[in-house]
Formats: sequence, C-alpha cells, structure tokens
Amino acid sequence: MKKRFLLALILGVIFANGAFAGPAYIAGVWTGDGEAILPGGEICEIELIEGTVFQDGTLLHGTFDFEVESDSSCVGGEGIPFTGNISAGNRIKAILSVPGIGPIGVLDAKLKGKTISGVLVDFTDGSTSIFNVTSDD
Repeated sequence: MKKRFLLALILGVIFANGAFAGPAYIAGVWTGDGEAILPGGEICEIELIEGTVFQDGTLLHGTFDFEVESDSSCVGGEGIPFTGNISAGNRIKAILSVPGIGPIGVLDAKLKGKTISGVLVDFTDGSTSIFNVTSDD
C-alpha cells in the first residue's frame, strides 16, 4: 500500500510539473531587440526584430527582419528564412538558410513565459548576436 501511494505521489509531482508535456506553441509574430558584436569588436544595437513563426508539432519555420542603428557599419536584413524545432523543455534550435546560398547562421534560444531569449551566430559577417523577443499574440 505504501509503495502504491509513493508511486502515485511521485507520478503526480512529475505530471504536475509538466515533465511529460509537449513543447509550447509559439506560432505567431514576435518582436524585440538585441545586440551584435562583429569580429573586430564593434557592437551594434539591433533596434527592431520582427519574426513570423509557423509551427507543426515540434517543427518550426518562418522569416524574420531586423534593423540596426543607422550610425553603425552593421547591416539589417529582411525576410531571412529559418527552419528549426522546439523541444519539450522549450529550447529552440534553428538554422538560417537562404535559397541558392545555403546556411547563413544558427540560432539557439529558450522560451520563458512569453519571451524568447537567445544567441544567433551569423556566418556571413562572423557576428554573434543576443536577442529578446516577445509574442504579440
């Protein structure tokens, strides 16, 4: 009897904490800002990030745009496509890839509440960016 109660208690705690829950649903529009550092040490403020995410189970795809401060040597981007996945632990991994060019970067992020925070490594200019975006939905 004690073993059954203990097993039921353990399973109850696991399920209550979402250990067996699937990934969060993050489809929608996300906006935010960030910073990038170039290989030479220049830091660029990313003033606006806007991304659209589509989701099918754990698979993700979409596009994002970003604008940088006008007085830097950094350049923005429009319609950059990505594909990736979100794990049950709300970890997001994605690759940025432009048709006809190939992979141009990788993204590693984490969803906490309604905010995605992460790091993006850009193969085109060697920069590393940190960012925070929140859902408009």
